[in-house]
Amino acid sequence: MAEPVALDQYLESDQVTAPAAPLGFIDLTVADAYAPSAPGTMTLKLWINGSGKVVHTEIEKSDLPSDYSDAVAAVFSAASFTPAMVQGLPVNSIRRIETRYE
Repeated sequence: MAEPVALDQYLESDQVTAPAAPLGFIDLTVADAYAPSAPGTMTLKLWINGSGKVVHTEIEKSDLPSDYSDAVAAVFSAASFTPAMVQGLPVNSIRRIETRYE
């Protein structure tokens, strides 16, 4: 069983000197199976540890169908990031991502 994640020990973007960033291209085509019929946006909140691993994901807001939003969240949950930095040291951080479907 995995250890619980203390989400209150993650820094917001205004508390870091360099934000976490994806290590590569994040391919959202896997979510196309759930493509909505109308444009919309969603905001994801990612908790990224000091190793660059996403340890928790939350859909903060979305006006897209839940199947599509959940598929996009799953893609970001599996992505690898460079960790956020404070004074040159990796730290746990929170990163918000807005995606748009047009």
